[in-house]
Amino acid sequence: EKLEEMHRTKMPVSMEMRLILPDRQTKWIQNNVAPRFDGDILTGMSGVNIDITDKKLAADQIRNQNERLKAMISALPDLIFVTDRSGKYLEYFKSELSDTLIYPEDKLIGSSVKDIFGEETGELHLQKIGECLDTQKLVSYEYMFERGDVSRYFEARVVPLENDKVLRFIRDFTERKIKDNELK
Repeated sequence: EKLEEMHRTKMPVSMEMRLILPDRQTKWIQNNVAPRFDGDILTGMSGVNIDITDKKLAADQIRNQNERLKAMISALPDLIFVTDRSGKYLEYFKSELSDTLIYPEDKLIGSSVKDIFGEETGELHLQKIGECLDTQKLVSYEYMFERGDVSRYFEARVVPLENDKVLRFIRDFTERKIKDNELK
């Protein structure tokens, strides 16, 4: 297939090959071939083979890690956000088990915690984000969010990431709070 491409385009091609060695070890080789033509006749080829086994193994490891992370995220009932020190939303993740976002998804990225929660609760989030980044430790706290006459209760768990960013896990515990209040 690659040789046909090389004949058709008269351009160099690159292909990956898996080799099974006599000791049953697998090696991956990237074969780079440049053709030499005299008119339409292939008169020769020159090439370089590069051992890309380590690169392939690293790519497989990253793919496997990503699959595990996707599985873990899909099992969490939490909403997960990446925010920076200023409270700007950079990314979010939610599973089918996660609660619905309280802000339109298409407007979330780039907005700030104060845009979403207002001045007082937004300031609480900024304080906890700063505390997490300054101490480089997990910070947990609870907060209430009111929309109209409906109050929702949330637990936030904030962990530091790289470059002045945090990962925020948000869990709605309104039902538990209502039940606890009914028991009192």
